[in-house]
Amino acid sequence: SRLSIFRGGFDRAAAQTVAGATLPMLSSLVSKSLVRRNEEGRYDLHEVIRQYAWNHLDEDEARCVETCSRHCEFYLRFAAEHERKLKSVAQQDSAQAMTRELDNLRAAWAWGVKHGKVEWIQKSVRAFGWYFEVAGLIHEDIEQLELLVSALKEKPRDALTDRILGTALVQQGLLYFRSGQFPRAQRLYNEAIALLRAVNERAVLADALIFGGTIQHLSGAYLESKRMIAEGLIYARESNERWFAAYGVYNLGHVDSILGDYQNGYDQMQAGLKLWRELGDPHSISLGLNFLVETQVALGRHDRDSRGGSTQRSARPSRKESRNLRRRLQRLGHRPDHDLPRRDASPRGRRRPSQNDFAGLPAPRARHPLRTADPPIPRGTRLFGNPRQSRHCGWLADPHHFPPFSPA
Repeated sequence: SRLSIFRGGFDRAAAQTVAGATLPMLSSLVSKSLVRRNEEGRYDLHEVIRQYAWNHLDEDEARCVETCSRHCEFYLRFAAEHERKLKSVAQQDSAQAMTRELDNLRAAWAWGVKHGKVEWIQKSVRAFGWYFEVAGLIHEDIEQLELLVSALKEKPRDALTDRILGTALVQQGLLYFRSGQFPRAQRLYNEAIALLRAVNERAVLADALIFGGTIQHLSGAYLESKRMIAEGLIYARESNERWFAAYGVYNLGHVDSILGDYQNGYDQMQAGLKLWRELGDPHSISLGLNFLVETQVALGRHDRDSRGGSTQRSARPSRKESRNLRRRLQRLGHRPDHDLPRRDASPRGRRRPSQNDFAGLPAPRARHPLRTADPPIPRGTRLFGNPRQSRHCGWLADPHHFPPFSPA
């Protein structure tokens, strides 16, 4: 009956640690069709069987609490182990691993918050924040963190409680930041900074200062923005938080570029990109390259970089980065339209068309002026002739319009 604690399946290690189920026990249950095993080696119970087993487990309160406690500790530790991986070259693999266990992670988080397992939650707060940001589940994580914040504010205040509360506020502020709610995010960062300074939690204080400073420049407070980011950068380097060091250096350069110091800004943004490339974080690399373009244009480096090269190698993503980004877009639902010609698909040796090639053809009709602002037609609509059916294929004319990420 202990196996009924799992949600959305489980693997052998979880079964052994949480429920005490050995491999021979699992094999016996599979042979009796009480447990199912898929091709990936994961196990699960049919929902009817799981509900029956859960009712049986719930009758023994002590045994049920022990099983829930084991489940909570196992999966919160699992999340904590993926914290740094979510900001590295292993980001996609780590996000997929957490997505497979998402139902178990939600259940473990909810039980831990309800029963005050603050020591376990402390180790996993940042991992949950990073995962939900990478997965695009912004609003869900805001709600999950709000449960934790409300529970912590009701507890007696001590150093550990303030440390966890400050960390939760930082992650919640990040998600409000990503959703465009900048004033609310800034209020959360200010509250977190005050708490984290009081308990001298410099590693997480670096997060709050750098993110808070980044938001400050959006309101035009450029000097305050640089001050906060510079202080956060010191703490990030002290704590060996390389991702935040890269984020701090990059955003200092971005603010300098806004203030007109393009060369210094460009150099710092390149230094931040270099650190992200060493970590291998594809999400941050793509965003960094995007914002670097404006500074390059201001410096007049449309085709040449500062070293005089023939191409813009310093800003162009590597082949591996492009491949990782393409895989990420495919995971988000974007598929290339192979029926459309590529820009570089013209074979060698083919001559360019001349005016003589179009002689005798009727002149093209002018487009109706009211149709010049029409939205692009989805590629799926062109292929299927049905807008409703095209929504399921996820092929859009604009590559920036992706369907929302689903962990299923």
